[in-house]
Amino acid sequence: MKKVALLLSVFAMTATGDLEIWTPDDMVSSVPLDSAGSRHLVILSQYLGWGYSTGIAFVLSDPHCLPDSFSILDGIPVPHSDYSDTLSMQGTFQQLDSWGSIELDLPASSLPDTLVFYLVSYAFRAEPDSTRSVWVLQNGRYIPSAQYGIPRNSQCQ
Repeated sequence: MKKVALLLSVFAMTATGDLEIWTPDDMVSSVPLDSAGSRHLVILSQYLGWGYSTGIAFVLSDPHCLPDSFSILDGIPVPHSDYSDTLSMQGTFQQLDSWGSIELDLPASSLPDTLVFYLVSYAFRAEPDSTRSVWVLQNGRYIPSAQYGIPRNSQCQ
């Protein structure tokens, strides 16, 4: 019996939780990051009910080429039906932030070199908590800026 319990606990630890299923209809903004239009900042948002939402921001070559539906697993687009497969997005794809609510702070940003996001999370039965996230373009990729000491999770590298 102990062997079965141990085996079940190992399987439970390796299981991935359900991911959000994103569609092009979830897009709240698409901002061109260069004059050629080769990179866009895309922000998606979903209303979860009871005043809560979830959002994701990423850089994409062409926001019109989003799949009909997809999920993001560790910064990689995957089909929501099979997390072990990957979806190919044409050109650039880089996940930046995943948060409750994400807005681009345009006055504080210096496109395309610096992106500043205003992030708001809504903890259950608590006041909203907000912070800023700063991303700096280096060698063709955005990296999080430690200037503001904002903790980064493993998905936002």
